[in-house]
Amino acid sequence: MSAPRPDGESAPAASGELLTPLDAVAVGAATIVVDAARPVAAIVTDDEVRFVTWPDAPRPAGAVEEAEVRSTPEGAWVVYRDASGDASPRRTAVHLTPEGVTAAVDLGTGRPIGADASGLWIGDPRDASEWMGTFPGGEELDGGGLDADADADAADLDPSTLPWIPETSFWPDPADWTEPIDAGLAEHDHDHHAFVVADTDDDVGPDDDDVGWTLDFGNPGDVGDSADASSDPQPDDPSPTPPTDLHLLSPAGERSTIRVDHLVDEVRRDGDVIVLRYHRCGPRHETSSFGGGWDVVYEPREVRVDVTDGLPDGVDTDELPWQPAPEPQEEDWEREENRREEVLAPWRDRLDLAGVEGARWPLAPLDQASRDAAVAALRARFERLDEPNIVWTREHPEPRRGRSPYRSLEVETVGSWPTTELLVSFEHADVPFLRLRRRYRVFDDTGWPLDWLWVSVHLDEDIATRQIPARSEAVDGVLDT
Repeated sequence: MSAPRPDGESAPAASGELLTPLDAVAVGAATIVVDAARPVAAIVTDDEVRFVTWPDAPRPAGAVEEAEVRSTPEGAWVVYRDASGDASPRRTAVHLTPEGVTAAVDLGTGRPIGADASGLWIGDPRDASEWMGTFPGGEELDGGGLDADADADAADLDPSTLPWIPETSFWPDPADWTEPIDAGLAEHDHDHHAFVVADTDDDVGPDDDDVGWTLDFGNPGDVGDSADASSDPQPDDPSPTPPTDLHLLSPAGERSTIRVDHLVDEVRRDGDVIVLRYHRCGPRHETSSFGGGWDVVYEPREVRVDVTDGLPDGVDTDELPWQPAPEPQEEDWEREENRREEVLAPWRDRLDLAGVEGARWPLAPLDQASRDAAVAALRARFERLDEPNIVWTREHPEPRRGRSPYRSLEVETVGSWPTTELLVSFEHADVPFLRLRRRYRVFDDTGWPLDWLWVSVHLDEDIATRQIPARSEAVDGVLDT
């Protein structure tokens, strides 16, 4: 089952030769310690430490973005999700017991929604929001503000034909500027108005990294507010979710299917009963009590299904007693994080993988042209950051050309496959008198291209919200972010 290797080698270790624990699951007298990035787990008992590996397990096509462990009384499921950035990513699941690997299965786009002694529960990849009510004309709620189609309209505009916004200094006069004590938002005064920035690519669409966006910093009474909310367009009621298939994947890799009349997003077992959390319809819109606009409100339910005599072929939740599903509590998340930290602490920097056969994924079968194309695709996401933007403001609703907040942009390719990186450096209007620099891996450790969806938007957000190191960490005027 191994993918062909272009040079006969395995992928380099993710972090030295020591196992990096993702989770540790106790099964009887044994503990299964799963590595966070490599296809290997340690089986630890009082008498010995053994390693099991699964380098030939089917993997999502492309880089793996995330791995998670779902424990059961008899073992653990390790689930890998790809880094495609798609709404329905592909996944692979591997089942482990103290004796070794019992199953390795391609889940396709199925989403794990529970695990128990009977197996791994796989649900529909879609979220209930797909059945949320829309506004007249079919548009999803966009929160008001300027014309939601302004960014799409910009695709037909030639920036060189537009008038410039009046020029202002890129950075303040050094004589009038005081270096901030910290890296807080007060470092730069943003203009408090709504504006739209858009590029002019012909392929503007919902998955385009460079599509325009709208920011609204208005005061009450500005665009998007209304003294009489009832006069605003009202959303349609949400639609019922359709029948969906609920799959149970056994520890041996066998699959059973239950047809449920509505979308299920969680399964848990309570003795001889399975509890299904489901959405009878999509979320509804509710007038927000904070700042106007709308909140999206989910209303999941729960039903209990007796499986003493085996799994049913189908479940009709509309015919069963139901109750509102409890809302997740922040304390539950904190409790789980504390649990993981407690169980992982003893295994950090302890288990040596040197000499363990099969402890690395095979390298991706990419030829040089494919590698070059991946580098070029990521470079393209940065190389236009310093080009002028198309801007609309409340005070001047006609489109104009505005200077980019980036200048002196440089993008350098460093390193060899699969550790190739892009070194992106620039000056930014929000961070005076410093040059910012950030590194981006092009491939994961196995050589598959990483999908940096929305990477330039995330860079903008990091700078705007100061998710960057303090100025004091700059070296020779360069701040690595």
